[in-house]
Amino acid sequence: MLLTLIRNPGAVFSHGAFFKLATEASEHHSLLAPLATRADLPVPVAFELFWFLPQELRRFIFSRFLTDSENLTKI
Repeated sequence: MLLTLIRNPGAVFSHGAFFKLATEASEHHSLLAPLATRADLPVPVAFELFWFLPQELRRFIFSRFLTDSENLTKI
């Protein structure tokens, strides 16, 4: 059920819901890729997921969120 919900591009999640989904994804790895590649994924959740992602998805997170100098300054 969560996989279908995460894959639905029309589904809107609150910031708190993204953190709960990240927790679920860390335990159920089939949720990692769909959650990490959502267009509306918040930066803090992306870096929480980072530690559970395979190398290819870690690179994706870096390229998506760390190319902005504002994000680099925050880190």
